[in-house]
Amino acid sequence: MKHSVEVNSQEVSKILNAMYGELLSQSSLTTVAYCAKKLPVVSGDQWLLDHFLRWSSCVVTGCERPLPGIFPLKSQIISARDLFKSEIRSTSDSRALLAIGENGTKQIEKFIAFLIDELYLLPGFHFSHRPNREERQQLKITEKRHVYNRKFRVVKRLVLKMEKYKKKQEIWKYQAIGSGRLLNCITHEEFMRDQLSALVVAIAASNKNSPHEGLRWSGQYTDDQALLDALFVRCLNHQVNWPMIALVYPVKEVIDRLDDLERGALLGNWLQEMARLAMEFEMHIDAIHCNPDTLLVTKKGIDFYTWNIFANAWNAARIAFMHLCSTMGMTAFLSGWMPGKVLRLVTDGMRQHDARELAVYSKLPRPWKVMNGMAECTLGDIEQTCMEANLNPMLANWTTYLRLSEDRRVSSDFIMGFKLTAPTELLFLSERLQ
Repeated sequence: MKHSVEVNSQEVSKILNAMYGELLSQSSLTTVAYCAKKLPVVSGDQWLLDHFLRWSSCVVTGCERPLPGIFPLKSQIISARDLFKSEIRSTSDSRALLAIGENGTKQIEKFIAFLIDELYLLPGFHFSHRPNREERQQLKITEKRHVYNRKFRVVKRLVLKMEKYKKKQEIWKYQAIGSGRLLNCITHEEFMRDQLSALVVAIAASNKNSPHEGLRWSGQYTDDQALLDALFVRCLNHQVNWPMIALVYPVKEVIDRLDDLERGALLGNWLQEMARLAMEFEMHIDAIHCNPDTLLVTKKGIDFYTWNIFANAWNAARIAFMHLCSTMGMTAFLSGWMPGKVLRLVTDGMRQHDARELAVYSKLPRPWKVMNGMAECTLGDIEQTCMEANLNPMLANWTTYLRLSEDRRVSSDFIMGFKLTAPTELLFLSERLQ
């Protein structure tokens, strides 16, 4: 029996919008399946529809519910819209037209700026202080005190929640990088352009296993991976956004379908994230108190959780960088430049690091110093140090599987794409690519 449902373009946009909002919120396959089951690209394919219906039934048990993750800070936004409904109706300011199906921090920040203007608050006003009667008279506020104070409290809560949400988004972004995916590089416009590409990105984002061959868990073939493989076969017969798919699913079969400009941009994007992580390490290193020989935290109250998220993201990013260089036929580049790993911090109750790995980490220069040009490190240095410590570099993820193929000649288009996305301080690497 065919379960296909006719949906109009407005409904498709609403579904894709909800899926885009779930990208950085650690959504599960069940959430993605519930959002996507009504898309024409799914409802018109019986195999996909059966699988998405099965997974969406894990979330919905006989009753419909609103699309998940439609809106960050949804309840606060609804409260603010109810209180400011007369101002919203009477204004022509585009900042006030924030639809409930709209996602993204920029749109919400514009809406908050509109609300602050309606409260007649000056730029730079601190929400720890609420205007008293004299200050309201100076601001020419004619509303009753209890009405103004209620609006003030709602906007204050919205501002504080927004600050927390942006911090969480940063953590989610690095956790996604730790799974081998550059979700933060995907724009809303690109995601909304193509249903099939958006579906591949959403399923890949829900898959917690890394897509890189050097990090795949052996013997585990998840439902996420089965859906990804099925969707990839369908992508071969359609015009899809391969550069966007490569950001979350950078396997050889996808990279082979990119042109040189797109390949260079993809490599530069990963290098850009490595540069940002190196800056995070430099900012946090002075606040970390640990034993340099064991990386055991020696002072209570240290936020080692954030450091470990950065470390996971860094290690996944460098593996992805090596994997891409290998897939693109540029293994010779790694022999001249490659930072090492960043080890996680540990506490008394956690599993301690292997002494051999600690020996490698202590001998190699710190990765953030390699990134800012203060130290030199190559793939050969890493392999040699691991051999001296009697440690297998591939099993310990200091290196990854590199394809034994003849290095390709890098084109001018590749260099151009690399320069467009690579960090400015690492543009000197473009000379080594040639």
